[in-house]
Amino acid sequence: TPNIGVMGSPFAEGPNHAPIISHWADSGESVQGGNTTITDSTFALFGGDRCNNSRWGRVQDVAIAQEGAVPDTHAPIFLSGVQLPGTQRSNLLRFPKPNGKWIAQDDCIDMDCDGAKNSWVVDLDGTALGGSGGTALNPGEYFSPQSFFGVRYAANGPNAHLGWWTPNVPVTMRVNTSGLPVDVSTVWTPKGYGHSRDGCVWEPLWEGWRCTDAAWRGNLAIESQDADFELRRISPVAVAAEDGYVQLLNGHQDHGWCFSYTCLKRIMVFNVPLKTQSVYTIHFSGTEPLKYTLGFFDLPPGHKVLLKIYYITKSVRRQVMVNGQLWEDVNFHQGKRKKQLVRDGQWAANDGNGGYTDQQLALDCACKIGNQCRQVEWGSGSADCRTPSNGHGANRWNRRTSLFEIVLESRPASERITV
Repeated sequence: TPNIGVMGSPFAEGPNHAPIISHWADSGESVQGGNTTITDSTFALFGGDRCNNSRWGRVQDVAIAQEGAVPDTHAPIFLSGVQLPGTQRSNLLRFPKPNGKWIAQDDCIDMDCDGAKNSWVVDLDGTALGGSGGTALNPGEYFSPQSFFGVRYAANGPNAHLGWWTPNVPVTMRVNTSGLPVDVSTVWTPKGYGHSRDGCVWEPLWEGWRCTDAAWRGNLAIESQDADFELRRISPVAVAAEDGYVQLLNGHQDHGWCFSYTCLKRIMVFNVPLKTQSVYTIHFSGTEPLKYTLGFFDLPPGHKVLLKIYYITKSVRRQVMVNGQLWEDVNFHQGKRKKQLVRDGQWAANDGNGGYTDQQLALDCACKIGNQCRQVEWGSGSADCRTPSNGHGANRWNRRTSLFEIVLESRPASERITV
């Protein structure tokens, strides 16, 4: 058995009924917003192999490890001021693999639980990972052998050679808006599954990725607020990065107890670390929730992501609530489209020809009209952009692509946007 210096802390809604069950098991829903912070600490002599000739094979001591017995949300670990005398960097971290036994009807159904595929460790100053710091990620691209997802249909299937012949992603990603098949491996996963990891290095003993001098990553939380949030499955949820990776999310494990057996109910809550200043496209399996919350936390203020969420239902009006206030589509004013208000003479034109060009969302531009980034003196009453294109909660509906777009800025875990 390896020696482990520090285990990442799990955060649950209540006690786990030990000693009736093992004290390290998680029998309740994981809560969000917790983290483990390690500062000015020394991890000495975690290095080398032990028991090389034993029946257990090679054993490596590990300074810091994530808890593998937690099926759902894994809280991040933050490191700073770490010293490693006599500790090899290869023995610094260990990421657990998902427990394949949880792929069962009474746990996580037909795919791995989310926890062990969406945990990460942040080095704030470079003392742990090197460089100026960065992030270590578990392999989100790993799929247990029992998983229905992560593999193509049977090799002898009639269309197994086609790029869209795969159960991995929601059906809305396998066809275009005309209903024609899309080559998933070309359009969505040219670099594979898992977290966005360009520039990262695979650490075999960590069983994870080391991403030094890299962008911050924050915790995106999606939570269905529909009345059937425990009954209707909307997973797998695909989170597609613009640089060619797709991470699949499953939702929480079944933690209920009904008549001495599980209730076969799972809450539709999803957590995934996202790289900041990036654009992600999200597809639900089946009809998207009518109401859900979005949060982006576990990182300093000022960091943002732009989400594009595909909607099957086109007629539902999306109302975005930020801190209890309605945040209108950037191309609407008091419930009316600005384009129509320009025609009616109730809104100033913005295209130089007496018409209105839709405002776009952007992470690097406060006022983007069409393809132009315009300079606006905020508070001057300019008709160009009453709402910043890159402000927290800025949103728009793209009729052409059926994508609902929204900007999220880092906030405390308790502050959520309701859609």
